[in-house]
Formats: sequence, structure tokens, C-alpha cells
Amino acid sequence: MRRYRRSLPALAGIAMLVTLLGVGLTHPSPSEAASSNDNDAKDHETRLLFPFLTNQAGFDSAVAIANTTSDPFGTEHTDGTCVLTFYGNNAPPPITTPTVLSGSNYTFLASTSAPNFQGYMIAVCGFPLAHGFAFVSDTGAKTLATSYLAVVLDEHRGTPESRGS
Repeated sequence: MRRYRRSLPALAGIAMLVTLLGVGLTHPSPSEAASSNDNDAKDHETRLLFPFLTNQAGFDSAVAIANTTSDPFGTEHTDGTCVLTFYGNNAPPPITTPTVLSGSNYTFLASTSAPNFQGYMIAVCGFPLAHGFAFVSDTGAKTLATSYLAVVLDEHRGTPESRGS
């Protein structure tokens, strides 16, 4: 039996990058990107922190956001958009995603959505149970790569007024 030195998470990350590279992306017009999320019910949103994304120095980042409201537990299927806000060097204006259907994913590469960006991103999704994954590697994932799950932020993060204090 042949033994491989790569770990399963690294292989899964590479598979994710290969999948993302084949996905065609569409971007909203600037007026659509500037508009707020149509879903105004705070109890039905998810906030995701992607603590490090880059498209500098020969590296790129792939991001996937999953709408996991399709499950075997009776969860109400909820479709919605996400507003992606970037913080850091060369941050683009906020981007509103197309509608992410229940049981599907929205994926993008930093090189196409945030060229020459390095920093962090917060995604505010207009549906509950959003989850995120990021894969950061040298371009083409030839020698260096890492991946992580996005942090689901507390819904009460913000000013004392937004926390009900």
C-alpha cells in the first residue's frame, strides 16, 4: 500500500480550489453592490468573518459560502444574498452576491472579486445557517496552501445599542 504525505484537509482544500477555478462568476452593477441586503430580519442573518484573504505576492484566495438551510431536520429553506465587505489593502467596495439558494454555495476567487487585495472580509448573509470556507495558496496551489473555516460572528457584535445594553 502506497502512503501519501499529504493530509486529507490539504487534499480537500486543493479539490475545493480546483472546483472554484472552474466556476464562472458574475458581479452586480455598482448600484446593486451598494444597495443593502433585502432581508431585514436580523434573526435570519448570519455574519461570517474570513480573517485573512489575499491576492498579492503570487498568492490567491478562494472563498465558498454555503447556505445550509436544506437539511434533514425540518429547517425552513431560506434563500438570500450576502453583502461582502473587505477591510485592508486595496479593499473593493462592498459586493452583494446573487441570491444563494437553500442547499447551494456561492464561490469566488479574490483575484476576480478583489484584485490585489490583502486583509479580512465580513460576509453578512440574509439567511440563517451560513457557513464559510477559504483556501489560500500560491497561484495554482503548486507549493504552499492552507485552508480554514470562517468564524460565525455573534449576532450582538457592535455598539452597546445594537447589543441591547
